[in-house]
Formats: sequence, C-alpha cells, structure tokens
Amino acid sequence: MNKVSDGREGAGPGPPSLEELAARVRDGDRSALEDLVARIQDRVYNLALRMLWHPEDARDATQEILIRVVTHLGTFRGESAFLTWVYRIAANYLLTARVGRLEAQRLTFERFGQDLDEGLSDLPLAPGPPIDEALLIEEVKIGCTLGMLSCMDRPHRLAYILGEILEIDGPEAARIMKIDTATFRKRL
Repeated sequence: MNKVSDGREGAGPGPPSLEELAARVRDGDRSALEDLVARIQDRVYNLALRMLWHPEDARDATQEILIRVVTHLGTFRGESAFLTWVYRIAANYLLTARVGRLEAQRLTFERFGQDLDEGLSDLPLAPGPPIDEALLIEEVKIGCTLGMLSCMDRPHRLAYILGEILEIDGPEAARIMKIDTATFRKRL
C-alpha cells in the first residue's frame, strides 16, 4: 500500500509541498491558502463521498472539514504529513457527522442479500446493442462494494476506505484514525 503523499506532484522542482504551503498560510500568505485548499479539497471530497455516498452530503461535509482545517491550521506541528493531519480531521468529522441519507436506510448485510436476490432475474434482456460483459462485471463489483460499505458501521467503513480504496499503508491509516496498527488491521 502507498504512504500518504506529501502533496508533491512528482520529484524535483515543482509545486511547493502541502507542508510548505501550510507554513506560508500561517505566515499570512492568502494565495498560499487558496492553493492549499485547492490541493486538498478533492481528496477530502473523495473521502467524504465514499463515507456518505451522497454527493450533496459529501459536499456539505467537505466544506465543514475544510473550515476546520483552515481554522486549526495553527495547531499543525508537522509531526505527520500534512495530508495525514487533514485526513485525521476529516475522519474525526465523518465518524461523528449526522446520519447521512444512505445510512438512514439502515441497510444490513441480510437486507442487501435479499435485495440482490430480488434484483436477479431469469428474464431475457430487452433487445438492444450487445452488452460489454467486462463492463457489466465491473459494475457489479462496484455495486457490491457500495452495498458492503453501506452495511458497515462508520469505523469499519473508514478503515476499509483508507486501507483498500485510498491504499494508505496500515501505520499511516492507524494514525489517521487515532488507533493502534493492530486495531486498524483488525478493522480492515
């Protein structure tokens, strides 16, 4: 698995790291603030979307998380990568946020299995262009992953998203979740 990137887009000279941008923001550089937010907002949104599964809920959560990042920037001490710190703020928010639209449905593994059984049909497909079987298989995998994630409680869902979807290594993901590595592995 990959370690959380420091926000650089490759080796050598290039854009400043997230840590450098954060330092410039603390020194009052307004353009650095805009750059910093622009470089982290998609990552925060992607995490929020995977946790909440509804774009509007994810956008609202992203705004709240970004506000917390900006207002608490003075507390970043550089003990971890800046992105790890951002993900930690996001994780704290997402683990305690109000119940989202998908969670309100209270989907269980049993109910999901029943829905799958009911959705499967022996009826022939309607006439039309041929179906790309590989694309259909990929769509089923995505649907099953969504179903699995929506059945999990938030701590287990977050562990799966960090470790398997975002491919953050275990020790780093454990730091994000503020748990020990063995607990993270168990949740994963």
